[in-house]
Amino acid sequence: MENISNYSDYKKKVKDINVRSEIFNNMLNIFDNHITESIREIEESNFEGAEITLKLKIEVVEQTEDGDQNTGMPSYYYKQPVFNYNINSTLKKTNKSEGIYSEKSELCYQNGKYVLVPVNELQISIFDEVK
Repeated sequence: MENISNYSDYKKKVKDINVRSEIFNNMLNIFDNHITESIREIEESNFEGAEITLKLKIEVVEQTEDGDQNTGMPSYYYKQPVFNYNINSTLKKTNKSEGIYSEKSELCYQNGKYVLVPVNELQISIFDEVK
């Protein structure tokens, strides 16, 4: 571990852990770029919208700094946080076709298959021959 000579030097090196902390500056700058780029793409390219996801993985790993036998400095064990982020943008553009078939007909099963039979043909008229 680095030897810090006085308290004011130590205070300058201590970093808060929160979203506004300098440790997340790079992540937030990239996130801002995704927002700006998505808005530009939506405005210029007729995209319907965008979805931006930020995934932050936090781990704590145990570390060891070897001591120095010459100076009598002992080994130092500590827990080091690791912040791994992933930012993804997805632009939404839908190409959609719709249609409907609604002719007045009845679904029937004839000769081993389904068929649509017009409703008119099912009605019996007084002029129809009986078979």
